[in-house]
Amino acid sequence: MKDVQKLLTELLGEENVSVCPKCLQQYNDSRSFVEGITPFYEVFPASAEQVEALVKLANRESIPLVPVSSTGKHRRGGTVPVVPEAVMVNLSRMKNIESINKMFRIAVIEPGITYSELKEALKPYGLTIAMPLAPRAGKSVIASLLETEPRLDPNTQWASTDPLRCLEVVWGDGNRMMTGEAAGGPPDMQAQRDNDNWQIISTGPDMVDYIRFVSGAQGSLGTITKASVRCAEIPAVQRSYLVGADKMEDAIEFMYAVEHLRFSDGLFVLNAMALACLMGKDAEEIEAIRAKLPAWIAVAVAQSRRFAPEMRVVAHEKGFKDCAEKLGLKLVTELGGLTAEAVVEKAFSVWTEETYWKDTYKGASCDLFFNTTMELTPKYTEMMKAQAAAAGIDFADIGVYVQPLHQGINCHCEYIIPYTEGCPKCTAKAEKLMKAAAPALCHEDAFFYRPYGDWAKMQISKNAMTADTLGKIKKIFDGNNVMNPDKLNAY
Repeated sequence: MKDVQKLLTELLGEENVSVCPKCLQQYNDSRSFVEGITPFYEVFPASAEQVEALVKLANRESIPLVPVSSTGKHRRGGTVPVVPEAVMVNLSRMKNIESINKMFRIAVIEPGITYSELKEALKPYGLTIAMPLAPRAGKSVIASLLETEPRLDPNTQWASTDPLRCLEVVWGDGNRMMTGEAAGGPPDMQAQRDNDNWQIISTGPDMVDYIRFVSGAQGSLGTITKASVRCAEIPAVQRSYLVGADKMEDAIEFMYAVEHLRFSDGLFVLNAMALACLMGKDAEEIEAIRAKLPAWIAVAVAQSRRFAPEMRVVAHEKGFKDCAEKLGLKLVTELGGLTAEAVVEKAFSVWTEETYWKDTYKGASCDLFFNTTMELTPKYTEMMKAQAAAAGIDFADIGVYVQPLHQGINCHCEYIIPYTEGCPKCTAKAEKLMKAAAPALCHEDAFFYRPYGDWAKMQISKNAMTADTLGKIKKIFDGNNVMNPDKLNAY
């Protein structure tokens, strides 16, 4: 019988192999009630070469591997093992920032780099990175981009994977490969940069867009060991605005109008509960903030560019104001005691406090989210109200977040369901709502584009051709099924 621990120790060193029960158990915990099996080992590779060797070992010995790069409490279940004897491949110690190019606004990073680390490294170059909504402090940039977490600036998003560019990937069969423009030169990225190849273009090699295979795949095809990401310039001028609305439809129409102009460098809608959780320190303060807010709040941001900075911001402000007034709404810089500047500062910053903002109200929360078009979000919200009532949950306690994507052609719609951690009754209600609402929304064509847990079977099985194609791709890149086996189990 093979001694897996011995094999892993020989490969990576004793200090990089953990069997700590508490550490391993955390991988079986998910805020979103994804059920799994506690892994046997956790390993910490330090380089792409070690990852490659580890995957080849896994193929020889039939060892299931689950790659993970973010730290802290995992929320959605993508890294919860669903087969016995799994090995967690923790990439969080791979923290090299290989290069930053100010002219082309490209940074090459390893998977252990978090948003706060990357932002700090980019600052001396006058650069920053497009942000999701107040990400966790331990969130890996590469993991976030592979999961296609929504960005706050939809007008700079030309593909669901933006701003991710080229990848170094170790496929499930153990082969290491560059994708995109990086595949066109020698395997040494520094040698490519010395030859003025800055890993900007994401498609390729040839006519295949390999990045689309691994994005959203939850590590079931391969492990990313390096990536180039497109950065943004830190604006010289930034102004932020709020628009309150009593009806969700009005807030959505405001976003449509702004997107029609191709204005805004940050645009999204929160309901009063979600905004109060973002801005409040505890349940009492959240209640006080929520009481002063309208039901729905749109947030719009205008940022300067290199040329005519003030003129651009003024033009965007006028556009926001016109869009609001045509709908009988008002563009303001303060609402319910909250300044737009403070809201945007929180939204565009990494969350460093111990309790994540979504959990502040009751101690824990789960997220139900999907893709749709903006005009359908009120319909889905009414469905969620009915589902919440059936589960015994007050919908007023549920946070709602609508994020336009791709210049507004579709959107990310998210419901944040709070529950009291440690209270079996509260937890059961939240789980009941999650498990009942997801199939009901899916039946009405909500698209679960990040198919975690039961969502995978529910979403992928809606299209037999897609399921068949995914199965074929899995066999090509991971023929021995060692990468996060059975995770997307509708194959």
